[in-house]
Amino acid sequence: MKNVISVWTLLVFGMFGTFGVLESLALSKSMFEPTENLAAVSEKATYELSGLRKRTSWFIDSGTAEVVVEENGDGTGYIATFQFDFESSFSIIPSTGTMRMDVPAEYFQDDFIDTQLADGEIFESEAFKAKLVEDSSGKKHLCQGLEDCVLFKVYDINADFDLGGDDAEVQSLSFVASRVEGLPALKIRSFDLSGKISGLAIRVGGDIVTAE
Repeated sequence: MKNVISVWTLLVFGMFGTFGVLESLALSKSMFEPTENLAAVSEKATYELSGLRKRTSWFIDSGTAEVVVEENGDGTGYIATFQFDFESSFSIIPSTGTMRMDVPAEYFQDDFIDTQLADGEIFESEAFKAKLVEDSSGKKHLCQGLEDCVLFKVYDINADFDLGGDDAEVQSLSFVASRVEGLPALKIRSFDLSGKISGLAIRVGGDIVTAE
């Protein structure tokens, strides 16, 4: 009889012990899972500038653009830093340039398009405005070959610019981009940027080549 009790005792403790281990493993896994819908610190994406003249101005021969997203320090959002490096045959265009822009946390949520831009809604922050772009806008090439891709425009940009010490002034900057969930940094696969530098109209198109 004692042996029977001992066997049942072992079975009961074994079952509860197993459940305890499984629960501990589940808790441990949840502790290490990343926060949903938010960008990770120091996410980076690198883009190669397009050689197509409908996307990139004729006086820009080649170049790259790197985008790094980091927390802004107070936990309310992020800062996106754009680093451009140009090979240009036009001396008025700086060979390097940096743009730093605040990006609110809402932008990184997976449902940003559905909750903030659906039905013609315009997303507004202190740093920029954003809205959806129709497929008929002439920017369908930004989503070429992709199924889950959304076109949107960022405009009225309020950012800090550093043009390598040059006195050039950036004006009327905006860009149309293809957003793909799962990509790092700003979730952008391709972009077409336009604006003016010291009054000279400029176009810069880029496509992602590396993501970290």
